[in-house]
Amino acid sequence: MDVVFLGTAEFAVPTLDALLASAHHRVVGVVTQPDRPKGRERRLAAPPVKTAALAAGVPFLQSTDVNAPDALEWIRSRRPDAGVVVAFGQFLGRALRAIPAHGFVNLHASLLPRYRGAAPIYAAIRAGDRETGVSVIRVERTMDAGPVFTRRAVPIGPDDSAGELAARLAAAGAPLVESVLDALEAGSARAEPQDAARATQVGRIGAAERRLRWDRPAAELHDQVRALTPHPGTVAEYESQRGERFGVRITRTAVAAGASPVAVPAGTVLGPEGEEALRVRVQGAPDLLVVRLVPAGAREMTGVELLRGRGRGGGRFA
Repeated sequence: MDVVFLGTAEFAVPTLDALLASAHHRVVGVVTQPDRPKGRERRLAAPPVKTAALAAGVPFLQSTDVNAPDALEWIRSRRPDAGVVVAFGQFLGRALRAIPAHGFVNLHASLLPRYRGAAPIYAAIRAGDRETGVSVIRVERTMDAGPVFTRRAVPIGPDDSAGELAARLAAAGAPLVESVLDALEAGSARAEPQDAARATQVGRIGAAERRLRWDRPAAELHDQVRALTPHPGTVAEYESQRGERFGVRITRTAVAAGASPVAVPAGTVLGPEGEEALRVRVQGAPDLLVVRLVPAGAREMTGVELLRGRGRGGGRFA
């Protein structure tokens, strides 16, 4: 079956790679978002799907509007039997959805109808869930609401970051997409409507979700940090005893065993814990361990390295 693939982010690459290696299906074209500024120097960088398409020698189109007439004509010229969309980032209009005879299928990073929307991996970790998964659905007008062809559950480890979990979800989803295409080609595919009453919606991650509040329990802060790592990252500030104040992005934490009896405000650094971490006072017991972080304008470092350098003499997070 000839397939047109729509995707942008790293999460989409394992599915694209699986289809490129498939003996039953042929990727006849790839559509992805334009190059975007990236990094501190804001240089243009290609999206991961474009890089994969270039490496495979597959025709590709970069478009800010996949529903525009020129984009529709390019996709139509590929003569696809089916379309696959994974982490693409644009709405698919009716005219586009009608091009392939078998329509479009989408790989979504949750067990739908739970966590429809833009940030399902963040939502699952932030909620402290022990399990999430992937779903392959038929693309319809309402985002993530189409009938479900298949699902697969994936456990969430207590210290999994969003990046680590995303890699496992992407690997689990790639063979599911190929199996759905097989069933569509054979005429045996069956999709089950979602139960709208059980649906939950998650939007994009805003500034408020990124800000760490130290007057919250350690488990909540730990889940927040790992849900935001590596992207878009947390927002916090560190103030040393010498009065220096600078922004930090905390990238790895742990929940301490118990709490120090010292009575200090939330966010106060109680001292080093082992070879890497800082023990920090939060709401109630236990304390939080800040293991790794990125100070503004610096490299990623351990909490102890911060204490030995710019944070010398201790301080507090705010």
